[in-house]
Amino acid sequence: KGTTTKEAEQIVQRVYDLGIRNINVHYSGWQQDGYSSHGGYFPVDGRIGGNSGMKQFIDFAHRLDIPVYLTANYAINTNGKDGFWWRRDGLRNLAGTVLEWQQNEQQEPAKYVSPRFYEKVIRKDLEAYRNLNADGIYFEGGVGQQVSTDFNTRYAASRSEVVETQRRILQQARQTLGASRVQNANFYALDQIDYVYRLTTDYSYDVFVSEAIPFAQIVLHGLIPYSLEWSNLRDEPEPEFLRSIEYGANPAYVLAGDRADDMRRAYSVWYYSLNYQDWLEQIGEEYRRANEALKDVQDRFITAHRTLAPGVKETVYGDDYRIIVNYNDTPYRQGDLVVAARDFAVV
Repeated sequence: KGTTTKEAEQIVQRVYDLGIRNINVHYSGWQQDGYSSHGGYFPVDGRIGGNSGMKQFIDFAHRLDIPVYLTANYAINTNGKDGFWWRRDGLRNLAGTVLEWQQNEQQEPAKYVSPRFYEKVIRKDLEAYRNLNADGIYFEGGVGQQVSTDFNTRYAASRSEVVETQRRILQQARQTLGASRVQNANFYALDQIDYVYRLTTDYSYDVFVSEAIPFAQIVLHGLIPYSLEWSNLRDEPEPEFLRSIEYGANPAYVLAGDRADDMRRAYSVWYYSLNYQDWLEQIGEEYRRANEALKDVQDRFITAHRTLAPGVKETVYGDDYRIIVNYNDTPYRQGDLVVAARDFAVV
């Protein structure tokens, strides 16, 4: 067990009590048989509260003016539910082989689903999401993110046709529920969503790259808000927090209820530190610091980004707001401006 709907209420209330009011919630692993099971998402698994518990949680969040999005990945199927038969309904490559996804070698592979098949499934499920009062679907994989030519003769589709299929899905979800959200969305999905979560920050590792530039963030800021990697899953916590400030990104955490350390032995949840009680103090502090830097520029475009010195970056919003981030172990000085080591300054 990760998080029951009652524990979800406790988590949201504790974060809310930190003085953080602008909260968005994605609930993952709610589906029948849990996080590793894809296909036949409804009803909500009874062991965490069932449909009634989930609706009660969403109603609780709405009383605090907090939207709740239910996480789903319709691009893979692990259980044959929704009428899925992999030989008939699987995504095929040019050789006619049904494609598989496997997170680790101990895990049984999941079958990729033909996009035109999962479009039918999502359309059918939308009413169930609406009955729970969910504010939208958070598409964790596939939709809005992954494009493949489908050589399944029953559902044959080119890449451009798959893009249009996914755009229809996002539009239908938005019209039915109010919003659609996508993890690390491709640009073809941007006009159908209102937030991008876990937007990639790393560069392509091309040998000719000498300096990474936050191109996507420069394009998006002021149009669509975004976050980077979950704050409590960072490889290097301090530099990656500073990068989120440099890139104009909102904080985001992945949390779970009691005994969250058990997740490190789970089938496909490769998160090691999820217990919300361990992170409350940092959540409050990170939100305070991010708010200090970014609260006044949420609707502003990034107009310039440059390197001032080795390990020192400047991001400019509009024509009169600069954020200088110092990644070095020594202070950065520029005239009267001093940016402490491993810190940022707002001008």
